[in-house]
Amino acid sequence: MFHFHLSSIKSFNSLISACGRIQRPDLALQVLSTMESRYGVRPDTESYRNAAIACNKAQHDDLRLHVPSLSFVSPNGKNIFKWWECALSLLRRMREDGLIPDVATFSATISACEAAGEWQRALGVLQLMMDDHEKRNDLMNIYCFNAAISACEKGQAWVEALELYERMLDIGGPIFPNVVTLNSLLVALESAGQKELARSKYYEGRKLK
Repeated sequence: MFHFHLSSIKSFNSLISACGRIQRPDLALQVLSTMESRYGVRPDTESYRNAAIACNKAQHDDLRLHVPSLSFVSPNGKNIFKWWECALSLLRRMREDGLIPDVATFSATISACEAAGEWQRALGVLQLMMDDHEKRNDLMNIYCFNAAISACEKGQAWVEALELYERMLDIGGPIFPNVVTLNSLLVALESAGQKELARSKYYEGRKLK
């Protein structure tokens, strides 16, 4: 696959990141999958994070360009995965390897699910992030919550979007709703014909500081 010498985790992480930047998430995943077996270098949190970010970027590029996903073919050639599925798989593999995903990994995974319209998956990852927050006090991130609400809006899941918004109000602090949060919620409510509720939340939102 690669014909140059790699020996340090830093080198591999830089390579995975570079693959994402040049829109080759398939290579990023290939590097991640072979770095330990072929080179004896065990992936760390940054390795998975960079690969997840590459998958998220690819999923958003598919959405932006309105083209079918190139997807990722498994090494045995038997399975084909969408980029959001790859991001979810990376999250699972991290935890199996005893690594707790950082906020950037969670954010990339939720965002990939949001771009693919997989709102249930986005909410599942968000809940996982909140569960891990009890172990580490640095995982609460408003971008993750906003992406999850946006996923609900795209999936016409207005009840779930409203519940998540109310949960953000209750938790407060670094995930207190902002204009992006409110906008996604209002679109979700209006699209579902909940115009009175949307109007109520709009005026409520104007009072939020």
